[in-house]
Amino acid sequence: MPVPGDNIRVSLPPDPSNVEVMAADELAGGVKVQRVKVGFGADGSYGDVTLTNPLPVKPPVGAVLSVTIPSVGSFTVIVTA
Repeated sequence: MPVPGDNIRVSLPPDPSNVEVMAADELAGGVKVQRVKVGFGADGSYGDVTLTNPLPVKPPVGAVLSVTIPSVGSFTVIVTA
């Protein structure tokens, strides 16, 4: 879990007192990575991924998927649409 000290402060020119804070997480060795939120939408729109607005994921037509349900068995599914 990131802590506030992990964040990165960036001064925006021309006024060095104009500071933005970017979310980051510090990894081993002092390396920082930017933390971002996932969102999607048509051109000109945007929506955060939430429980009520899940990220749409669809395998391509013709994809062959192997599905195993422990109490039932294994199946092969071919995506048709």
